[in-house]
Amino acid sequence: NESNYLTGDIENIIRIKNNNAFTDVYYGKMKKFEIDEKVKLTKGIDTTLKEVYNGKLIFDVVMEKGSTLGLHTHSDCTEDIVIKRGGLLCLSRRKSYDDTQIICYNVGEQHNLIAISDLELTVIFTKQ
Repeated sequence: NESNYLTGDIENIIRIKNNNAFTDVYYGKMKKFEIDEKVKLTKGIDTTLKEVYNGKLIFDVVMEKGSTLGLHTHSDCTEDIVIKRGGLLCLSRRKSYDDTQIICYNVGEQHNLIAISDLELTVIFTKQ
């Protein structure tokens, strides 16, 4: 279930992350990934594009505990994150999510994430 997961060190991470400029990760940029090609996004985060259909991009994502995605947005698509295994903290919302929960981000909604355990996700981007 969602819970407030903010204490000490995590609050400091939020302050540091929120001082950084955010990145726009737009649909066309993500569509350049090759299907079934595993790509390392950052340290501890691997992604694989699994399907492209009807304006949707579906990725499998693996995040190691402690890995982070900095503040970013998607200016032309929504993002739905399905947690298959593990725990994830959304720093911008100040909420944690765990197994089988779905996190939905609107077009243009800024967010940053940290893995609070090893994670397996399905992430769906829908062109708007």
